[in-house]
Parts: sequence; C-alpha cells; structure tokens
Amino acid sequence: MNRETMKAWVYLLAELVVIINAFLVAKGMTPLPVSEAEVIEWGSYILGLIAFLHACWKNHNWTPAAQKAQEFLKGFKEDGFGGDEDAE
Repeated sequence: MNRETMKAWVYLLAELVVIINAFLVAKGMTPLPVSEAEVIEWGSYILGLIAFLHACWKNHNWTPAAQKAQEFLKGFKEDGFGGDEDAE
C-alpha cells in the first residue's frame, strides 16, 4: 500500500468516526463511555508506541535492502569517497 492510499484510508476512517459520533450525539447517547483523562492517557500510550516503533525502524537496517545499502555506504567511505575531501 503506497503513502497516498494509506492517507486516503486514514481520512476515510476519521470521517466515519465523526459521522458516527454526530449520530450518537443526535440520539442523546454518549459516544465514548470513558472520561477525558482516560482518552488522553490511552492516546499518549498509542502515540508513544508509534514513536518508539518509528525510531526503531528508521534508525536501524531491518530490511535486506537497507543492509545492502549500509554495506555499500561503508565501502564507499572506506575507499576515501566519503565527501570529506575537496572535489577537484
């Protein structure tokens, strides 16, 4: 799934939540039978987990392609082409 498709699904899901919420409020029902503090607490947990997973994925070479690219970069730097010298 590419980035644009993922964004479309997220926006669709958000709109569905808003519509369901509006319907429940119109019927006099409580959309979320939890306190605001609980929503904030769980939101913090979820965002923390997402940030942790993103940091692990972004800063490490998990995939075979990333590992191969890292080996290429390491060899590139060891051969003296690391960009520290002035280009002539």
